[in-house]
Amino acid sequence: MKAGDTDEIRKTLLAFRYSAFRQGLTDKRQSAEVDNQERKSSCSVSSVTLWLIISEEDPMTPEQFRKLVLSFDGSEEHAHHRHPDFRVNGRIFSTLGYPDDARAMVKLTPEQQAEFVHDFPEVFSPASGKWGLNGATSVHLPKARKAEISHAVEAAWKNALAAPSTRSNRKSVKR
Repeated sequence: MKAGDTDEIRKTLLAFRYSAFRQGLTDKRQSAEVDNQERKSSCSVSSVTLWLIISEEDPMTPEQFRKLVLSFDGSEEHAHHRHPDFRVNGRIFSTLGYPDDARAMVKLTPEQQAEFVHDFPEVFSPASGKWGLNGATSVHLPKARKAEISHAVEAAWKNALAAPSTRSNRKSVKR
């Protein structure tokens, strides 16, 4: 095995895992079955998978994270507790700069969080307290790579889209 082979294998496995994630498979057993089927196939890769394989390997900066998050349809930047937050459908799905400038947060489900923390422990960790128990996931940007972070941001964005909008014309209830 050559020195560069390990990186190629890691990138290819990440691409297969991402392919399974895009299909909505969160169960490890199903994900492994998809990986095995794709390896046995003609090894053709989709454009999304190809993008992951050839993506940047440099550490992610806060500005790159901001651009990535804002690239999702309907994403808007606002301020929340003196740091930027990113919303879709009126719901926060990501923040930047908390607890320090080297961190961001993506709002995942607890199950999604467990997978990302397991697969990339140097990048993802649960936020502190109850927020972390509910899926708020801290991202250590200097350790994050675009290929590792983009599907976490996409999952958070989809979660926010699926939640009821906070922009409805709700009437306040007087008690």
